[in-house]
Amino acid sequence: MNKDSGFTLVELMIAIVVMGIILAMAVPNFRSFVLDNRLVTQANDFMTTLSIARSEAIKRGAQVTVCKSADGSNCTTANRWEQGWITFVDSDKDETVDAGETIIQVHEAMPSGNTLRGSADVDDYISYVGSGAAGESGDLILCDDRGYGDGSKPRAIIIGLAGRARAADANDSAATLNACP
Repeated sequence: MNKDSGFTLVELMIAIVVMGIILAMAVPNFRSFVLDNRLVTQANDFMTTLSIARSEAIKRGAQVTVCKSADGSNCTTANRWEQGWITFVDSDKDETVDAGETIIQVHEAMPSGNTLRGSADVDDYISYVGSGAAGESGDLILCDDRGYGDGSKPRAIIIGLAGRARAADANDSAATLNACP
């Protein structure tokens, strides 16, 4: 007699139930993990913009400004940073793009539901002078549609007067977490 090896129907049903329980516990945590990593990536994108602006200011020996922009060609004081931003050489140091000023970089809007809010000094623009120092210091808070709470981990981008920007957990920022919806 040959004995067939394999799973019985009962063993297969138990394995499926155990796998279902494990997946039910893992999926919500995975979603949170993905959303938190998306915030980190978006904070790093903005920090890259600031690094490029600082580097260009030093290289050109001129003021370079990053400002909010909905259309990718003009600065605006309306709405928030999540609508997009541009980096440009600000020859006349007026924090607006004028004829003859070079646009270095254009960044599109953030995904719907995400917010990037700046403290008073960096709410509309951030400028770097030829030495690489920032004309303004302040904090920006990046949130997603989870707001603050529900396991969300808002990110802060902290800009010092020396011009260096760093990302941190929003709790490490002097800015208010009321920036999160």
